[in-house]
Parts: sequence; structure tokens; C-alpha cells
Amino acid sequence: MKRKFIPFLVFLATAFIACKKDQGTSNTSSTKAQASFTVNYDGKSAPVTVSFTNTSKNANSFIWDFDDGTKSNSSYTTVTNTYYNSGLYLIVLQAIGAPGDTSEDIKPINIK
Repeated sequence: MKRKFIPFLVFLATAFIACKKDQGTSNTSSTKAQASFTVNYDGKSAPVTVSFTNTSKNANSFIWDFDDGTKSNSSYTTVTNTYYNSGLYLIVLQAIGAPGDTSEDIKPINIK
């Protein structure tokens, strides 16, 4: 009976050690896509061209929505959009990393 019990204990010990090692290798937020951008608007009245700087991390494609009917898939660091009417606009940047890994940043801009 003792001989059958010892291999079982070795198996349990090995499984426990393997689980402990796996805990340190999980995917952390530092490798997930993180959408972010800054707005460069000088406060001029419409029509006005506004520039946006993409500061996202861990993403390989992007979708911009400028809330005026204009969208862009630009991967350039700086993108621009011309606003022809005054008003409040919500700019959305979606950053896409690995499959299923997306992040959004949303900022308002009030065009005079």
C-alpha cells in the first residue's frame, strides 16, 4: 500500500510546483492595448483644423471617430480633422492589439 501512495504524493508535489510557476507568467495590463491621445486645438472658430496625437501603447491598428461623420484608420502618430461647424464633439480612438484586445479613449472638444 505504501508504494502506491508515494507516486501519488510525487504527482501532487509536481503539480503544485508547476502551478506556482505559472502564476508569475500571466498576461499583465502592461501588454494589453492602451488607447490614449492628446488634442491640439488653438481655440479658433470653425472652420478649423484640429490635430490629434496618438500616444497609445501595445496596439497595431487604430480607428478614429471624429464625431462629425469622419472616421479614419490612420496609424500615423499625428492625424488632423477639419471641423466646419461649431459645437461639442466627442473624439473616440480605438486601439487594437492582439485579437480580442481593444481599448478606447474618448475626449470632448468644443469648437467655437
